[in-house]
This record gives sequence, C-alpha cells and structure tokens, in this order.
Amino acid sequence: INTEKLNKILSVDKNTKSITLESGVILSDIHRHVEELDMYFPLNLGAKGSCVIGGNLSTNAGGINVLKYGNTRDLCLGIEVVLPNGDILDLLSNLRKDNTGYDLKNIFIGAEGTLGIITSASFKLFPLPKMNITTFVETKSIPNAIQLLNLFQNELPHGIEAFELMPKTFWEVASNNIDNISLPFNTLPEMGVLIDVSSSSKSDVIQDSTGKIPLNEKLEKILSLAFDKNIIHDAIICK
Repeated sequence: INTEKLNKILSVDKNTKSITLESGVILSDIHRHVEELDMYFPLNLGAKGSCVIGGNLSTNAGGINVLKYGNTRDLCLGIEVVLPNGDILDLLSNLRKDNTGYDLKNIFIGAEGTLGIITSASFKLFPLPKMNITTFVETKSIPNAIQLLNLFQNELPHGIEAFELMPKTFWEVASNNIDNISLPFNTLPEMGVLIDVSSSSKSDVIQDSTGKIPLNEKLEKILSLAFDKNIIHDAIICK
C-alpha cells in the first residue's frame, strides 16, 4: 500500500511538544519541519530520506537514538487507523499521560499492516539539542562495550544520543567500498563503539572563562575514567 499522498503535517503544538501528521510524511521532512521550530523528533534511520512515518510505525522502527528515546512505539501518542472492514478508528491524542482504558494504538504499532492501515499519527517532540559531540573508541570486546555504556549512563544521564557497535569487519567493508573514507585509527580495533552525546542546556555548551566547553569536558572525563578502568584502549573525539 502506497501512502505517499497522505503527506500533510497537520499540526505542531509547542506547548505540549507534539506533532500530528499523516502517515505518508517522509521522516527527514519531519526533522526539517520541527527543527525550524526549535524542536526535535528523535527517530533517526539511515533511510530517513525515503522512509515514511506510517512504515516506521508499522515496523516499530528503532533507529540510532533508541537508547535515549525508545522505539517508534515509545514516541507515539496516538493514531488513526482504517480497519479491514473500512471502519476508521480515531485514537489520535497529544496527551503524554493517558492512563484510561485499553491502549489500543499499540496493537497496531509493529503489526506491519496486518490488523489495519495507519493513516495519521501524533508523536512526542523534544527540545532541540544545542550541541552534539561524536567520539569513536576501541573497546576490544562486546562485554567492554556494555561496561562503557553503563559508565556513560551513570556519568552522563540522558546525554547519550547514539551508541553503535562497529566491529573491525564494518571498517573493512566500508574502506573497500567507499572512496576517500577516513579511518579513525591507524590500526583498526577488533571492536569499536561510535558514540553521540548531546545537551539541550545552554550551560553545557557555552565556553567558560578558560575557553573550555562543559559538555566536552564531561566527555573527556568519562573517557579518562574508562581508560583508568581498562574498559577502552583508544579514543578519538570528532572536531
């Protein structure tokens, strides 16, 4: 089923930080629209330039920011769905706390269209991050990477935007197929992690009297602690 004509953003409510739109809106179009209003929709996929939000709902897509914001199901506040008999079920809402009755919308999210076709939906929005920093680290193994994740979650609560395992084979495939790729280290690690951290607080992103940026300082301290605990063996922070 092609929903490309259901491509309207119906409303954005800055007070409730929510958006209501039709199911054929392309994901990257949502990003552009809300960022112009200084807000943020965190669902982010490699296919964001072509995938539509109805498909994201139907597959309960996770994306790279799932650790911080959850799957598409966690972002959705309500839906409109057409049932197999043609009836329209209006479950649209912009309430973040709605604990009344059955949560019918979640029956359809992730069902891949087998129970009905989602035609509209409402979602949570968030403050637009004022700064993002990316770092790549060598962790040697998956257990070390999990230790590193726990360390970040303890030391920088709600600061992790993305945490992606990247084994050596990933870089080998990338370097063989992408021209002019810049490798992070001279010797590729057996297991690495690409980490994005962010903050929407001005106090984290404004330089202090010494010219240092607090979010950068926090990241460097966590990486130093990880070195001391022998969790990581090398790290680089993107400029």
